[in-house]
Amino acid sequence: MTASRWEKERSAHLLSRSEAGTPKRRRAELLARRARRLSRGGMGTAESSFSEDVTQQWWREWVQAGDRDGEKASRFLLVMAAFGLLWLVLGPALVIAFALYGLLWIFAPRIGRLWAWPWLAAAAAVLAVGAYALSHSAAEPVTVSAGFVPEFDWSAFLFMAIWGQLVAGLVLTSYYIVRSGWAAVPQGAVPKPVKNKDGSYRKVAEKEKVRLDPYAGAPVAAVDSTEPQEKKVSLAAESEPQDEEPEDQVDEEEPLFSDEDEEWDFDEVEKNDEGHEEGEKS
Repeated sequence: MTASRWEKERSAHLLSRSEAGTPKRRRAELLARRARRLSRGGMGTAESSFSEDVTQQWWREWVQAGDRDGEKASRFLLVMAAFGLLWLVLGPALVIAFALYGLLWIFAPRIGRLWAWPWLAAAAAVLAVGAYALSHSAAEPVTVSAGFVPEFDWSAFLFMAIWGQLVAGLVLTSYYIVRSGWAAVPQGAVPKPVKNKDGSYRKVAEKEKVRLDPYAGAPVAAVDSTEPQEKKVSLAAESEPQDEEPEDQVDEEEPLFSDEDEEWDFDEVEKNDEGHEEGEKS
């Protein structure tokens, strides 16, 4: 499986800072597409059935914006001439930048976030060293004779060319890091290895340990001593049977009747019952 290089975070970072149809939007869409493909590959699913179109390159849109075929051809030739001039002037610098950024991209899963400022600092250092060397050198790249004929010191000229391309290459490396959205990768994104180089397990420092108590660090409410405290009753005390009251203190409940003063005649009741039985037999 191909290692992830935080394409999702970098894409969101570029997408929130780009406009439709710009090269930055195209880079964000390319990163998002690669993030989706990596997620599908990790889950073992097949490729997506819908088309994952991205924004077209700016020079293609500019060429196709021509109204006629002749205008499109002239625009294409103009773009090719501009690219040729760019490679003629900054060709070695572009090669240096591509090589440096390619190496950083390969080792990015181990490095983590790529920083742009070290390459700017290196460019400034190379620029200062080259300027100091030229100021203390007696050789001059170009000299003009009495007949106004330029004479070149090829050694000095070659030194200036290499010096300038190296400075430009370091600056372009920093530019590639910025334009690729590496600022969205958090610091410490790569976890520390569990084992040391000799195979022994790494000892975790006290400051790196995490307490697994969910209430660790939670604020504790202050208890006011003036407020009445609730009485805690244990379950064991509640389950114990209560002591019965003495028999002489128990109030006996008397039976309640609807008519307490009415007297009952049991002989009459028996006669009524016998009358009902004879009527049922007849």
